[in-house]
Amino acid sequence: RGKQPRAVVNNNLMPIAYTNFDIYPNPSSSSVTIAANRAGYFEVAVQGLNGQEMMTAAGEEKIELDITSLPKGMYLIRTLLEGSVTHTKWIKL
Repeated sequence: RGKQPRAVVNNNLMPIAYTNFDIYPNPSSSSVTIAANRAGYFEVAVQGLNGQEMMTAAGEEKIELDITSLPKGMYLIRTLLEGSVTHTKWIKL
């Protein structure tokens, strides 16, 4: 069987290193940056609290998302790196 992803929930609004990502600024109104704390290809999805995917992206090291089209509110940013899934609360102003 394949390796199962492990989930970490970050309820803080500040970047924390153990998630393998820094997500900033939080809150923000025009763009958000997702930076990996280690090398590797990763995937990102911005999800509404109902689980609906609002936008996705993929890259290495750092991704900057233009979030001007998103309505104001709270979202989850899901990151996937090397089979590890992390969900971080994020606020769009």
